[in-house]
Amino acid sequence: MNTTGRLCNWTKADYEADTSRERATRLKSLMAPQGPRNYFLNYVDPPPLLGDETENTSLRDGRLFHELLIEGKQDWAVTEMMRRLDSQDYQTLLAANDWELAFDETGDVYKSGPRKGKPKTTTRIVREGKPILTQAEHNRILAWRDGAMRNKKLREMIEGPRFVEQVILWEEDIDGFEIPCKASVDLWSATAMGDVKTTRHSDPTAYRRECFKLHYPLQAATYMRGRDAIPELRDIRCSFFHVVVCKERPYYSYVWELPAAWIRSANQDVQWCLELLAKCRKREAEGMDPLDAWPDFVERDESVLQPEPHMMEKRGMDPNQYDPVGEVA
Repeated sequence: MNTTGRLCNWTKADYEADTSRERATRLKSLMAPQGPRNYFLNYVDPPPLLGDETENTSLRDGRLFHELLIEGKQDWAVTEMMRRLDSQDYQTLLAANDWELAFDETGDVYKSGPRKGKPKTTTRIVREGKPILTQAEHNRILAWRDGAMRNKKLREMIEGPRFVEQVILWEEDIDGFEIPCKASVDLWSATAMGDVKTTRHSDPTAYRRECFKLHYPLQAATYMRGRDAIPELRDIRCSFFHVVVCKERPYYSYVWELPAAWIRSANQDVQWCLELLAKCRKREAEGMDPLDAWPDFVERDESVLQPEPHMMEKRGMDPNQYDPVGEVA
């Protein structure tokens, strides 16, 4: 019985900066066709970033929407808000020794004048982690937020005192090998946990197929394991729901509870991922070549990990609907 769970008052920046603990996103990487090799190339020995790499705009917009909906934080700049400063404003900024960038009380961005190539203002914003959106992108994120708040049930969750954003820390013991874990829950209470999701599918059936494809049940099961590791909450029944916001007009939104059978089945996949992770880490710690310790399931190096098929039908699930990829000895 795991009793290592506890709530933590980490900020979002603290959570993202920590790389010592496993999270659902990292575990899901083991479900890719490449299996452990995919995890290795993303989190153990990633290739260096190229100077021109930028954040995926879809992921960026989803992150900004999440921060706006859950935290009420609108932390981005809009290109159409930029303009040259007049002479008086420029002198004021020079005196403040901050002539590259300034924000007024509305959050609008101003720059001192035209420059060749990328403006220094843009470089400064990016360096400070503030993305720059076009006016259309800005309007779209606000439309998602407005669509979500038109759902009465969701609005009560966001504005009421019942749910808060919460970080959970816990440790998993896999055959004597300890794996530290963490989870950041968007909407948390003693009896329910929720995650905000955006989708292009207004049809709930299509969204549920997307859930399988993106391993959302595994994410929910990971969160549940962290919650159940908190001794005070273990015996309190808890459900898991998604706040689903459609990214296309008319920005339909709804609250949907994940079936308990999905989470029970996905919990076995979480266990499989943890066992596979422990096995690979042990092999590397014992001196095995990293590329052998973290095999590629596409190549099927069965001398390292003997395959054992998942028996989805024994879980009461259709393997064609939800079929985790890869095998573990």
